[in-house]
Amino acid sequence: VKAVDVAFVNRMLPYCPPTVAAMVELQHYTAMRSGELIQIRPMDIDTSGKVWIYEPTHHKTRHHGHVRRAHFGPKAQKILQPFLNRRVDLPCFSPKEAMEQMRQKAEAARKTPKGQGNTRGSNRKANPKKQPGDAYTTDSYRNAVLAAIERANADDKKVQRFTPHRLRHTAATRIRKEIGLDSARAVLGERSLGMADEYAEIDAKLAEKAMAKFG
Repeated sequence: VKAVDVAFVNRMLPYCPPTVAAMVELQHYTAMRSGELIQIRPMDIDTSGKVWIYEPTHHKTRHHGHVRRAHFGPKAQKILQPFLNRRVDLPCFSPKEAMEQMRQKAEAARKTPKGQGNTRGSNRKANPKKQPGDAYTTDSYRNAVLAAIERANADDKKVQRFTPHRLRHTAATRIRKEIGLDSARAVLGERSLGMADEYAEIDAKLAEKAMAKFG
């Protein structure tokens, strides 16, 4: 999987609802997997330290007995903070909120005077087959990113098509270049299945150091 050019990310962000833009930026800084990102809840994050720690309930290597920790530095904390103001057991990122943000943006951009033309919601289907849910799936998150890229390209922004998973590798590439392969591997949470458990503590320290600087 190749890293994505940051220029493409920056060009597509204005075409995302704020919720999706925050998800993209957070993944770009933290190198989380999409499956880890979509399940973040306020109750899962330890905010007591300088670097916040998030332990996903479900992750790729859980069945091997591994603990996965994502570390949030100052940039990630600033992005995530507005989404913590909700019930602690609810996902931070909601498709329903993103849909409402898109509708508000469309309403603000309309040129037809109020009282003329269609009123808000008048052209919606009465019983649509698909309704936005309370939490993203990896598929719905990927589709939201791809839709934003399409909107950007319709506006001639020339954004190369990419999926969210490539953001993880963009972050890892940056960290590896600046402070080394071991730190990049620690942030990604990648370790061989036969690695001794005592290495997990070393990885946590490396990841925390990396995120304090880059995340």
